[in-house]
Amino acid sequence: MTRKEILDKVAETVSETLSIELGELDESTSFDEYDADSLDRLEVLVALEDALGVEIDDDAASELKTVGDLVDAIEREL
Repeated sequence: MTRKEILDKVAETVSETLSIELGELDESTSFDEYDADSLDRLEVLVALEDALGVEIDDDAASELKTVGDLVDAIEREL
């Protein structure tokens, strides 16, 4: 899976979970700027883990601040 494919899946999941238009998503914007609390982030993470068959450990997950960070973490696990 390419980084672009991962980014597309992450963007789609974040968009659906947080009710954000795809065009508003940016890889460098923090989840805080999307008003995503810890439960929102967890929901996004679990959905992506299930969809992509990866598991991101809790320590790594707690460090995910942006969409790009999440893409990087998934890329490392694939």
